[in-house]
Amino acid sequence: MSKYRSHLENTLQQTLSERAQTRVVHSSDVFKINADVSYAEFLDVVKQTGVETILFVNLRSFWHTYTLSTDTNFLDKPETNTLLHSYLIDTQTLEPSWYAQSVVNGVYAYYETLNNTFARQLYRNLRRDKYILVPAEFRYKSSYSYQQD
Repeated sequence: MSKYRSHLENTLQQTLSERAQTRVVHSSDVFKINADVSYAEFLDVVKQTGVETILFVNLRSFWHTYTLSTDTNFLDKPETNTLLHSYLIDTQTLEPSWYAQSVVNGVYAYYETLNNTFARQLYRNLRRDKYILVPAEFRYKSSYSYQQD
């Protein structure tokens, strides 16, 4: 399995499970990578997992942005950027129930930064559109704590 896909699956699980207690099933846990699967077999496996929706992420575009340093007249390290399309597919109707487009501007750290940023964007979009609910104990946490004497 590619490092990128593995990292993306783990990052999405960590972000969605820890922040919203959403159950995530990795596609790599139920399907072999690059193996042919009939549509009927696909539907059967999805049904067996008990998931309500399928998150489909399409890496639409990938590019680098270069900036010229004014101090040294050299190109700085490139920024890696991606355009991703995300869909939630309802497993009962097999129709898309939600869509989001994400543009992620990273740094030269490559896919780890892109995946982490994308996972946070996806989480915020799903939460905003009420596709995931956040437990009360996560809603009111603050880095500032008030102590009474």
